[in-house]
Amino acid sequence: MDYKTIGSKIKECRKACNLSQTDLADKVGISPRYLSDIERGEKMPKLATFINILNAMDASADYILADILNSAYKVRATELEKSLEELDIDDKNMALSLLKTITKHIV
Repeated sequence: MDYKTIGSKIKECRKACNLSQTDLADKVGISPRYLSDIERGEKMPKLATFINILNAMDASADYILADILNSAYKVRATELEKSLEELDIDDKNMALSLLKTITKHIV
């Protein structure tokens, strides 16, 4: 398992929440040093601690684990779908056309 990838995603989410390591560690009930070890991929938290970290940041396990799961494409597809929803109809059509062109050349 790739602890560094998980740790960097946790760090990314923490920063997006505008939380310092100390703030997040306090919310979760762990030491800032332990959180730092997790973010650097030096340690992997127990499941209960991992869940507490996610809940403290209102983060999805799918997002944190997407880069190491075999089914990660489902998470990415959902992110892509959300991005497409924000576009107007012309931009949606252009994006879909580009995607079709790309996938044609991959197969």
